[in-house]
Amino acid sequence: MTNFEARIKDGAIKFELVRERDEFANHLLANEGDFIDIKCSKKGDRPRTKKQNDSMHKYFSDMSRLLNDSGISVAMFLEYFEVDFTPEVIKNIWQKIGLKKFEKGHTSKWNRNQLTEVYDEFNRGSSLHGIHLPFPNKLTEIKELDEAIEYEENTLEENNWK
Repeated sequence: MTNFEARIKDGAIKFELVRERDEFANHLLANEGDFIDIKCSKKGDRPRTKKQNDSMHKYFSDMSRLLNDSGISVAMFLEYFEVDFTPEVIKNIWQKIGLKKFEKGHTSKWNRNQLTEVYDEFNRGSSLHGIHLPFPNKLTEIKELDEAIEYEENTLEENNWK
């Protein structure tokens, strides 16, 4: 299956990228005379992106570490189960939230808005324990890298190793 992203403007399909437009045209030419299935969805209804998926899994890992380092167990978090947090446990909690909210337990079935809603619900729960972790994005990754470099430079200077 091949997917393309475009917007409708003045009754015509407009692609954001010339490459996308050219790939779409080549796809149509390659399937000349064949029946094809075309599905349209609004931006808010589109499945989450690969970047969102990667960010979600980074969040699971970072949040499990942060909660564990803060001494918060799953039992304290959920008030019924005693186990250390792992990325899989965080994902399982997310899936349970999604199942209750949207009747979709698998994260791959959520659209972008649903992903944000589940993050907000989970963040509300972790905030009750004094834990807040922003959802990862490129800006936070760059900031973390800058802070790590700055820390290393300061450590080198303090020990006169520079």
